[in-house]
Amino acid sequence: RSMTLKFQEKKIYYSVVGKGEATVLLHGFLESSKIWEEFLPEFSKHGKIITIDLPGHGRSEIVSEVHRMELMAEAVHEVFKATGVKKANFIGHSMGGYVGLAFMEKYPQLINDFMLLNSTPQADSEEKKENRDRSAELVEKNKKAYVSMAIKNLLSPANSERFSDEVQDLIKEASHFP
Repeated sequence: RSMTLKFQEKKIYYSVVGKGEATVLLHGFLESSKIWEEFLPEFSKHGKIITIDLPGHGRSEIVSEVHRMELMAEAVHEVFKATGVKKANFIGHSMGGYVGLAFMEKYPQLINDFMLLNSTPQADSEEKKENRDRSAELVEKNKKAYVSMAIKNLLSPANSERFSDEVQDLIKEASHFP
């Protein structure tokens, strides 16, 4: 069931499926809650699953010029309030892991279990920070090329080919993100 709420006067989309103990699934950069769709039928057999389009991703609007992880964690907290969830498990994929860590720092009493999926609790290295800055410059110059390259680099070449239809869907969707 897809829903929307207002966070800082902007729309945030989320969905809730299943009943019981809650698990929040947080997507990565250039993704949306759609990344979790194939898992929902099985996961929702075991509890309530909440997926969120983080600000600036999927159907959620841009909230700020810069979406710091703490800001996105506040958006997740608004979803908690809207759904009445008191405590949840978290699975954070890549950037979603960073958002989850920011949420854990700000609201530790609201988390049961926490899993990082292709993410890390360590601070980014200087090299990773420089690459992120270069990425921002590339987005300004050629967003379409950046999105295509970034999504294809998420997978090994063999899996990029194996899941070429899904990769193209992700690229098409991410190309529309502001």
